[in-house]
Amino acid sequence: MKHILNQHQTPAVRTSWSPDDNELLTCGMDAVRRWEVKSGQCLHVYQKPGITMISCAWLPDGKYIVCGMVNWSVCLWEVEVDGAESQSWTCKQMTANVLEMATIGDQFIIICTEHNILLLNRHTNVWSTAIHEVQPITSFWLSEDNKFLLVDLLKEEIHLWNVEKEPHLVYAWNRATGTPLGTLSGHTGIVNCFSWNLKNSHMLPSASADRTIRIWDLE
Repeated sequence: MKHILNQHQTPAVRTSWSPDDNELLTCGMDAVRRWEVKSGQCLHVYQKPGITMISCAWLPDGKYIVCGMVNWSVCLWEVEVDGAESQSWTCKQMTANVLEMATIGDQFIIICTEHNILLLNRHTNVWSTAIHEVQPITSFWLSEDNKFLLVDLLKEEIHLWNVEKEPHLVYAWNRATGTPLGTLSGHTGIVNCFSWNLKNSHMLPSASADRTIRIWDLE
């Protein structure tokens, strides 16, 4: 055994390695602590008085960490400026606490409802649903190349999702076979939703973070 890290005052619930593997984040319900792996020394404590911490992750550049809290908020801390809080967000659509967190570039992947995994873009402050599952989600794991998301479900199933798809495109799939039919390009922001025309199956509108709604004719 190399170290025992025992400064948390409450149960530890999450850990996250820094991009260079030299530091480790540990999330207790009281605080998130940043440790130097070689020495086992606690380098900094991140907390918000009176608010329970339940998740943590590093941004890919190693300069920021992001933490999820029980009040449905997400906070970004800058590592090199004495742990100064940089930004914070609250998702009003959340129906459960933030359970898990990972990062892809400027976007955070967050489980914040029982059946949905959401994306938060920290520059545009836009929340969007990335994955919807019929069964309750318990956890997920993001591949090292940020291309795939492994989603663990309550009823002993694991689903593999491709998250490399461009978020500003609309993808059409064959419902029976699951094979892709094509893509619709034109939006410049994340596509948040679309719906079929019930009387004309070749027509659908898509709504995007670029503040436009586009009507597509698939004939």
